[in-house]
Amino acid sequence: GNTFTPTSVGTYNITATVTYNAKGFQNVTSTATVTTTITVTEPTYTFTTSTDGNGTVTPASGAASSVTVTATPNTGYEFYEWVATNGTISGSSTNNNGITTATFKPSANGATVKAYFKAKEYALTINESGATGGTFKLNDATFTSGSTVAYNTACNLVITAPNDYVIDTVDETTVDAESKTLTFTMPAAAKTINVVYKEAGECQPSC
Repeated sequence: GNTFTPTSVGTYNITATVTYNAKGFQNVTSTATVTTTITVTEPTYTFTTSTDGNGTVTPASGAASSVTVTATPNTGYEFYEWVATNGTISGSSTNNNGITTATFKPSANGATVKAYFKAKEYALTINESGATGGTFKLNDATFTSGSTVAYNTACNLVITAPNDYVIDTVDETTVDAESKTLTFTMPAAAKTINVVYKEAGECQPSC
């Protein structure tokens, strides 16, 4: 007899005509038409989600043929990438609030999808007054004022006054030295450091 094999997901209406001989009678046949509907769906598989610790992802787990996963970064971070096993990710997009959604299609039980995030970068500005031309080193590398630094970076910033000058104050704190080392952690926002120079040998008003 004939067989029917669906080739894709969907609903199929099947009609068959059956002809048979009436038992015990010669040259007597009967014909019947049979109609049925079958629905073919994608298989469902179990899955779990996780992150690198710098955000959250939902849902945490489930069973589905296709599911929307949502990644939300922690403060100071932004979405970086999805990594899936036993499944595929498609249609990933990030909205203005930094929330990323995508479609995950597991292909076997125990499928996983992990969201990775990266630290945002913020401007670090050193405002000079009294003189210009000081030099800056951040974590032993030459630094240009206004460059960006990744959130949560442990910073060791060395400010050196230009020739014939010393640092008078840094953020209104008296220094009175040729260089000053500042240690801080980069916040989740732009940071400005105010440096005032004075001529070497110049007396403070309190002299």
